Amino acid sequence: MPLAERVAEGRAAAELADRAARGRLAFPDVRDALARNARKLPDPGLHALGREPLLRADRELARALPGVHRRAEIYRRGLHRLSALLFGNPVGRLLVLWLILPFGGAAFLLEGLQHTVGLGLELLGHHVHMVSIAATLALGVVIAALIHSPAARRVALAGVRALGTGLRALFLELPRAAWGSRPVRRLRATRAWPWLLRGLLVPAAVTAALAWPVLLTGLSPGARAAVALALFAAAAAVSLSALGPEVAERAELAVHRAGRFLVERFWLGLVRLVLDVFAAVVGAVERALYTVDEALRYREGDPRRGLVLKGVLALPWAVVAYVARFYLNVLLEPKYNPVKHFPTVTVGHKLLLPVAIPLTHAFAGPLGAVFGETLGTAIAAVTVFLLPGLAGFLVWELKETWRIYAANRPATLRPATIGSHGEAMRRLLVPGFHAGTLPRAYRKLRRSLRDAGEAGDGARHALAIRRVAAARANIHHVEEAIAAFVDREPLALARAVGADGVHVAQVHAGASRVRVGLRSGEATWTWRVERVGDALVADAGAPPTDLSPQAADAVAAAFLGLCALTGAAPAGAAAPPAVPWSDWVARWEALRARATNAADRL
Repeated sequence: MPLAERVAEGRAAAELADRAARGRLAFPDVRDALARNARKLPDPGLHALGREPLLRADRELARALPGVHRRAEIYRRGLHRLSALLFGNPVGRLLVLWLILPFGGAAFLLEGLQHTVGLGLELLGHHVHMVSIAATLALGVVIAALIHSPAARRVALAGVRALGTGLRALFLELPRAAWGSRPVRRLRATRAWPWLLRGLLVPAAVTAALAWPVLLTGLSPGARAAVALALFAAAAAVSLSALGPEVAERAELAVHRAGRFLVERFWLGLVRLVLDVFAAVVGAVERALYTVDEALRYREGDPRRGLVLKGVLALPWAVVAYVARFYLNVLLEPKYNPVKHFPTVTVGHKLLLPVAIPLTHAFAGPLGAVFGETLGTAIAAVTVFLLPGLAGFLVWELKETWRIYAANRPATLRPATIGSHGEAMRRLLVPGFHAGTLPRAYRKLRRSLRDAGEAGDGARHALAIRRVAAARANIHHVEEAIAAFVDREPLALARAVGADGVHVAQVHAGASRVRVGLRSGEATWTWRVERVGDALVADAGAPPTDLSPQAADAVAAAFLGLCALTGAAPAGAAAPPAVPWSDWVARWEALRARATNAADRL
């Protein structure tokens, strides 16, 4: 096994051990650790139906860690075997990449557009039928070309850039040219221009921006005209007043900032927020179920009466917990999580609608025999209503399974997960909507310290002190996560090829900078990752001069890996390094060969 993969395997094992130390471990944790790690699985081939390695590890962990690791449910095991057949052998990948993903994705995308853009056009009185066999085949061919052809991706990128250039020319360059034209310049030089601008043009623009929701309502034409006229009059009054120039300047600045915020931070942050909220809800339910599981587990020294009670309750609770986890993970969470809902669950609703009633009757028969006709029909109806969530569950599960096989590995090193909530270094340092863990923690710390100083004695002061301790604990938690990441991958590789004594001495995480103190013997130096605007910049510091040439090369290679795995540009570089995986492996194999030769000579 290459050194880079062996070290990545050690990091994945250490992360799973950290999670197991908190008391709970499950099959998705093991799979996701491989999905986000450089250690990948070889193709299982036709053994995916029997001796698939991840399922074997799941079985062994359940046997070795009873009460900590919960073995995968049967539906997860069946889905994983099926996905292993599709993703874990060349024939399956061929079908996925050339047939299922392009043409299935085209069908889902067109159905999703029909339910969003098409619905909006219908509200405006235009019916557009987007879904057809010809459209699906054409879009599927385009998607296949984008997946497999670099030339097609270049052409598509050039088309997107051309579209952006056209939109820029239409909405920016053309108005700017008109604004600077000779007739407009002459008009702007007249005495009437300020009154024309503030009394007519600005109020008209404000009215056009604010009145369009009213025009789409069912008000009569007279009422619409009255609302538009009232908006125009109010905007003209403000614009012509003494506060008009200041209001206009502040509004222009606010629009500019809002546009940047929406484009650069809001949408990505909103997706992260939704995913984190639903993960927190699912985690809370899982913890509650796990608490009951632990209470019903047999323990040495339990009284006989307690053992009998646990034996009576264990079987029905196992059924209840299994059904609860199935409904939560497979049906409820994907259906109501908006990130997972569109477009797969939307399309699932449309496909299920024609057979919803027959399917409800089919489920109601056996359920009615167990729970009674009324309750069984109610359970069947609820299940069929939630069944489209299965589509979202399948897509998100398969997305993670695709990433666990070596044949599907990304071509270059990607930014690694560092924080306990899935944050990469950029999300830890760069402020934004639901990002900037460290700036937000320091803001809370400063506010809590200020409150503690102003509160005096009493309950309010004690509450402020607790908030100070919580903020410092949060920062310390991030520092521990960064130290573990640096020590388990970049420095672990360096130690394996000759930099034996190099380790993390301390980590200081500031609001905009992370300093990683390194030690080798008595020598110390510091790696820094700093936020500069919206970019990250890394500095290797000044390594000690008494390092051996082999150790110095290993530390330099580890710093290059740190830059690639944090998404930071080395000092003096314009962008983070793009390190191909094959070059990364070859670099450490060459360093290991040099270290072995040096040891043999000694």
